Amino acid sequence: SDLAGVRFTKIPFTTLFAEGRLEQETTGQTEQEAGGLTPFLLQTDAESRLEDFRAGFNTSPWRRVSLSAQYRQYDHHSDYNNPIKESGGQPYDGYPGFMLWRDLLSQEAEVKLGLQPALWLKTTLSYQWLVNNYHTATESVNDPVSGFPGGISPGGSLLAGNYQAQTVAFNTVLTPWRRLFLSTTFSYQNARTSTWANDSPSVVPYQGNIYTVMASASYVLNQKTDLNASYSLSMADFAQDNAAYGLPLGIKYQQHALQVGIKRQIGKGNSFSVQYSFYHYNEPSSGGFNNFNAQAVFAMLSFEIP
Repeated sequence: SDLAGVRFTKIPFTTLFAEGRLEQETTGQTEQEAGGLTPFLLQTDAESRLEDFRAGFNTSPWRRVSLSAQYRQYDHHSDYNNPIKESGGQPYDGYPGFMLWRDLLSQEAEVKLGLQPALWLKTTLSYQWLVNNYHTATESVNDPVSGFPGGISPGGSLLAGNYQAQTVAFNTVLTPWRRLFLSTTFSYQNARTSTWANDSPSVVPYQGNIYTVMASASYVLNQKTDLNASYSLSMADFAQDNAAYGLPLGIKYQQHALQVGIKRQIGKGNSFSVQYSFYHYNEPSSGGFNNFNAQAVFAMLSFEIP
């Protein structure tokens, strides 16, 4: 494993950076099942290499304004050599011994803007873009009955899967009084996952939106007692209208979570806390079958042992 990085700070109020990480690994393993319905023997020699590069900048030309951005590319490639592939003492071509290599290529970009319009208010706006591509290559697998070449699998390489996501988030932190701390976060994500489906309309991309809202508050009642509360809402719609060609899969849900608690110092290094939580989950895509309400009470005692 090798790691290298560089920083450039000659630009006023700005830092440029670049980092790289390289890893290489070689492994060998043998798998065997003796007896049973499907006896097999598989020996695999695998070699993997990882390339991880990141570059970006952060700048703060004014005391209450900051801007940062970065780009990352991550590539993990694995090669497989299977010198022994047997089933019942006979050579066998099929899963998983017909795997030749796999590759994950990930590209990510992120931008953050921080503003502090007042001493008691801080805000952050961020945007993230992410794409993952999964490639796979296999040997051809003949039909064991007819012997037709490539009758089970023609072999070769293909784009096995693709994942794309874009996320926008906005966060605010407020401290209007010395004893009160407030924080809110809103995020929106659009995600899409597609796989190689042999041009079958019954398998459609898994695509949808996720909305998340989180709010929390902490209040210092006195030197020994803190009050805290939080609320979160998550809504997602990945339902698929695919009844004409396949199963209308996917999920659509709403989840609410409310928590309130109190923490009390009861001595030097000792504390006692109680928390109440309420959860409500609604899933229209299951016809309400998975809906539930839940309540929980947690009590925790922390102390130091001299």
